[in-house]
Amino acid sequence: MTAALDLVGGLILESGVQWADVAHPLQVGDAAAVLAPDPSHRRHWHGRPRGWSKTTDAGAYTIGALLSGLIGPRARGFCAAADRDQSGLLVAAIGGLVVRTPGLAGALEVETWKVTARDSGASVVVLASDAASAHGLLSDWWIVDDIAAWDDVPSSVRFYEAISTSWPKSRTSRVTVISTAGSPGGFAERQYRFARDEPAWRLSEIHAPPPWVDPVEIESERRRLPTSAFLRYWRNEWAQGEDKLLERDDIEACTVLSGPVDYQSGRRYCIGVDLALRNDNAVVMVGHLEGRGPESLVCCDRMDVHTPRRGRDVDLQRVEELIEARSHQYGGAVVMFDPAQAWQMMARLKSRGVRVVEHTFSASSKSRRTLLLLELVRSHRLRLPVGDELVSEMISLRVKELGPGQYRYDHPVGGHDDRVTALSLVASHLLERPSGPAHTSARQLAHRTLPSTPTSLVARVHR
Repeated sequence: MTAALDLVGGLILESGVQWADVAHPLQVGDAAAVLAPDPSHRRHWHGRPRGWSKTTDAGAYTIGALLSGLIGPRARGFCAAADRDQSGLLVAAIGGLVVRTPGLAGALEVETWKVTARDSGASVVVLASDAASAHGLLSDWWIVDDIAAWDDVPSSVRFYEAISTSWPKSRTSRVTVISTAGSPGGFAERQYRFARDEPAWRLSEIHAPPPWVDPVEIESERRRLPTSAFLRYWRNEWAQGEDKLLERDDIEACTVLSGPVDYQSGRRYCIGVDLALRNDNAVVMVGHLEGRGPESLVCCDRMDVHTPRRGRDVDLQRVEELIEARSHQYGGAVVMFDPAQAWQMMARLKSRGVRVVEHTFSASSKSRRTLLLLELVRSHRLRLPVGDELVSEMISLRVKELGPGQYRYDHPVGGHDDRVTALSLVASHLLERPSGPAHTSARQLAHRTLPSTPTSLVARVHR
């Protein structure tokens, strides 16, 4: 075992055990290839799904390089990450290994964006792909962390070009790209295909979840995520985001209610409201939760739809009166609103004793509701009315991927998703723990301005 690999093997993980005692043979082989004194390859691509210790291993390689002399005295190495947040994770991984491993605290100094070997003065600086410039950087040590998570924009391409064109300038430079697969067609996949086909690169891949992750959790992820996202994150496969969100058979399995369901004492109710004035419907949906835990069901008890007539707007006064009536009818059910749509209506309802909860439509909240809807339909945990337009809306839904891990459902041209939005508000309130105060006071509203699986491990190493 080489000095650098011996150092990595002795690092203490969060579980309190040494890296060498629990590392998978794939991890050991990758570390040995990267840290070899006289490597057969100086360019490495490690393709791994989520959970395969990408950031921790990248930090471990860096510690081994700093303390074994692979990075020369006073020389600098670099770790490139998607952004400042990802850079922080890499530094945190290095810092954690240093703190937990006896003797390293005196050997390495960990700063916000820099790690330095005290004896040799060798250092590694962490860069973000959104950095202003990376031209002119010369180093024998490069880690490129999770390149598929970088924004596929010109600035990221320029950053990667800047660092990658510096690699040939040093005959002894070592480069390791460690990443999960992403969407095909972008610059990250182009770099992956180059590494796969170029003899100078060593490609190491695995296409199965880590064996230490509970298969039950993996199956839950399969139900929760769009198929393409599951393949990327947990199978390390370059998969294009699909257009269709929900399968007809799953939706039809949820359509079991013959009509409205009246209030029953002891049930927890919620009302989701999606307002519109002219071009879309205004929808008021009442739902309740049955059961607890992962088997709980969201039931759509009653839905009122106000459709604007040609040349006339939706009568919002009638909608407001209906919301108040439904809240009282269903035991004082809480009402979910997007405050940007109806802050004045919310204030009036609150002043009349209706419990009001805000749900701001941000990119993250839309993504959470999209994934929640997908999980509920796939696991048949919705109870929907038979023959309602809600079913048609759900069948026609499309999914858009806004960024890594960020999704949004949308309707086709000429379609609607008002009923789906009301349903998703009900489901999110009933199943998700609130992140802040449950209610908003009338005074706050009055002074608000409108916001301007167990599987065999499939691993392969090329060259």
